Amino acid sequence: MFSINSNCKYLKVGDLNEITEICSNLFNVKFRKISLYDLSIDKITELNSSSLLHNYPTDVITFSYTIKKFKDVEIYFSSEYLKSDLKEGENFKTELYRLYIHGLLHAAGFNDHTFEEKEKMTSFENLILKKFFNVSRETLKNGT
Repeated sequence: MFSINSNCKYLKVGDLNEITEICSNLFNVKFRKISLYDLSIDKITELNSSSLLHNYPTDVITFSYTIKKFKDVEIYFSSEYLKSDLKEGENFKTELYRLYIHGLLHAAGFNDHTFEEKEKMTSFENLILKKFFNVSRETLKNGT
């Protein structure tokens, strides 16, 4: 069993639980504690600079720690940055869930350093979003 703590006002913990279960089952990862932090653009830039030596904002940063076969995960993102970076036709709430999934995939051992790795992660993100929307009672089209 895992626990999720989130300061993101846009995402429901129940939905995050469903997504985490899907990821856990797909990749046989045992999550224990997940902390989700929504930061300002300035704070995500600062974290990206101090942690990864990249002096620019980013969509998501993930730290994971393995403790006796269980994963503790910290996912940092910026809904403010996401809003400024949304492309036409993209849904804000769906893309927030994508960031969460992206963080879980990093915790599960996936990387996105190469084009092929990015494509693989995007494919898994799409698969998990599809599974989530098929099992979720709530539809998130148009941000509802």
